[in-house]
Amino acid sequence: MDKSQENKLYEILFSQMVLSLNEAAMIQMGKLVDPNTQQTSKNFNQARGTIDLLRMLKEKTKNNLNEKEQTLLEQCIINLQINFVKEQENNSKEQDSPEASKSSPEADKQEKSESKKEEADIKQPKKDDSEEGEKYMPGQRPSQDN
Repeated sequence: MDKSQENKLYEILFSQMVLSLNEAAMIQMGKLVDPNTQQTSKNFNQARGTIDLLRMLKEKTKNNLNEKEQTLLEQCIINLQINFVKEQENNSKEQDSPEASKSSPEADKQEKSESKKEEADIKQPKKDDSEEGEKYMPGQRPSQDN
């Protein structure tokens, strides 16, 4: 394989990696259906980590990418950051809405089901920013006041 073919292959592989991380972050934000579970769920900590990974990749590859690779990486990061902020805002609005506090038989069933699931998960607690409503732009580190 000559140098030109190798560079073309690396460009394709780089694009696949960036797009794969982009898709993972969208799934983690609940914007896309998880192909493994066929469901959507939100995990802002994971999404933040994936976006930060892309930002680190951009920094570490500075001046070493061709124009197409650089543009793809920058566009993915910007798009993910915008979606991240929007999803956190939407999540906060959903939690604060008066309809969320109304009780219905279906809501009671779901709450009981979630309660049982939480009891089962006590051995492996999970923390998700969606519960805290914390505003965060990936690339910024939240304060460690806890």
